[in-house]
Order: sequence, then structure tokens, then C-alpha cells
Amino acid sequence: FNLPSIKKKIYSITITYKSESAQTNPVGYTLDGSEASSPTSITGNFVATGDVWKILTLNLSSPVTCQSISIAITNPTNTAGSSQGIQINDITIEYRVLRNATVATTT
Repeated sequence: FNLPSIKKKIYSITITYKSESAQTNPVGYTLDGSEASSPTSITGNFVATGDVWKILTLNLSSPVTCQSISIAITNPTNTAGSSQGIQINDITIEYRVLRNATVATTT
């Protein structure tokens, strides 16, 4: 977000994608550089699109406040030797900067 010392409020994530098969809740996130083994899942499904680009907008159940966010996309239907997959064109994050919410420094 180019402002590492200021908190942001995340509202939604929009993904432009192609998928050879339907994917149930394939998107999750972690906050502030967390190394979580299981990202927080976001409700929303990829549909089978073939060669057509589709847009999926994922609205968070409630906005989250963070310094940074990592997006995790899984492909649970892909198996060894299969050509099924997901192609991501772009990801857009709707957020607002919280100008008076700076991160405490450690010195």
C-alpha cells in the first residue's frame, strides 16, 4: 500500500480470473506479515469459465484493519497430471487509509 506505518481498512477484494473448473471458497488472506498455516477464508466461488475472463468481487463480512494483507488462492480441484487450473489476471483491493492510526514503533 506504499504506507507501511499507517493502518488501512480493507473492504473487498476483486479478482479477474479464468478457471477450467468451479472452485469453492478458494481465496483467503493473512494480515500484517503473518505466517498463518491456514489463511482466513473469504466466502466466494470461482465458476468454470473456460477461456473467458470473469470477475469475482469478495466482500469481507466485516472490514479488517491492518498494515498489510497477503492474498492466498488455492486450486483444490487441480490434481497431478491434470490441466485444470486457475489463471489470475489481476487483483484489486478496496481499502481506505486511516490517517490518524499510525503503527507504534519499537525502539
